[in-house]
Amino acid sequence: LVDLRATWIMPMTNAHGYALRRREENSMDPNRDFPYLQRPEKCMRTQTARAVNELFRRHLFQFMITFHGGMRALTYEWGSRNHMKNRRSTESPDNAAFREVGEAIQAAAGKTLTQRWFYPLGPINDLVYPVDGG
Repeated sequence: LVDLRATWIMPMTNAHGYALRRREENSMDPNRDFPYLQRPEKCMRTQTARAVNELFRRHLFQFMITFHGGMRALTYEWGSRNHMKNRRSTESPDNAAFREVGEAIQAAAGKTLTQRWFYPLGPINDLVYPVDGG
């Protein structure tokens, strides 16, 4: 598996915020600083967003795992309000593949002492919340 794939690791996307012990950079939450459902003049104001954007511009990622502070979850598309119907996420084109890979990761991680999955699995709109600009 490792011989046939490239693995890219960005250990800390918001190093600036971590060093200053705050989330915002230039009065902006880096998680909302992306050009999706956002006016162009309102995005790419943080070096965090620019670093992530450049990584994605240079590489066509087929799958990504992110470790986001504050919660445990395996999530996949979608993560925005325009991909919701009746307060639930609509399916992405790769929904079946994301779910299958997520189930394998979920099974490998195992369950808690109360027999719940250690990592809940599902669309990010359903497990977290939908956002604009991120």
